[in-house]
Amino acid sequence: MNDEALEELLQHELAYFTFGAHSKTTRCAWYLHSEALPLYRDCNRALHLRDDGRGPDRIVHEVMQHFHQVNRPPVVDCDAIAERQGLGAAFRRAGLMPASGSFAMLQYNSAVPPSPQKSSAVIQTISSFSPLIEDWIALNGSDEPDQPSRMFWIGIAREEALSRLCTLYMATINGVPAAACSLFYAHNKARIDSVITHPDFRRQGIASALVAQTVADALARKCKMIYLFSEADGMAESLYQKLGFRRAALNPFRRHMTPR
Repeated sequence: MNDEALEELLQHELAYFTFGAHSKTTRCAWYLHSEALPLYRDCNRALHLRDDGRGPDRIVHEVMQHFHQVNRPPVVDCDAIAERQGLGAAFRRAGLMPASGSFAMLQYNSAVPPSPQKSSAVIQTISSFSPLIEDWIALNGSDEPDQPSRMFWIGIAREEALSRLCTLYMATINGVPAAACSLFYAHNKARIDSVITHPDFRRQGIASALVAQTVADALARKCKMIYLFSEADGMAESLYQKLGFRRAALNPFRRHMTPR
């Protein structure tokens, strides 16, 4: 991914996560903070870290001071530009460590929608005023093993459901909610997220049909970029690749946090 594409991606990411956070931009960083979702790191972090000429150590000091002032643990995403400027190394010297694991950015580059395997699922879009909105929200916590984790993801889904820029999709089998996802559209780009299948309905091609529909709708809007994120080399990435997505970048921004 070249620098121009990275800048466009970061701008789109910032716009997407304002569904649950407010943003602040400075010369050296873009910040996201959420009062409603204080534990959700994607909505409480710094990204687009840049050396404005003062040197990496001064930038790192300013960013760390910012998190101290807002009473949040520091979470920063270092991209390739930040690493070249020495900011990633400076954050690591300050005690922030890269998160474990890798994630892939996958992009759909064809002008033709994918052809998923046949599914008996009925796919529909859900508005925030729909009586089915609570079913869409509940699906986002359906695969969590315990109540705290379930409520955490349900809380995030509830905030996302209120976003005017997100289109919500739900698949049902015989009227029973089976899978969900969202499509964020802005500035001629589309981001697919919140892809979840209820454990009772997995391995039936439902997620494949759901994502294929969102891609078709994004293409109908003449999107010049359709993308999503997935755990690298996992089952989900394999599914998306079968639909025609291709890996555009591995860890386009590496998250750094204080070790637990």
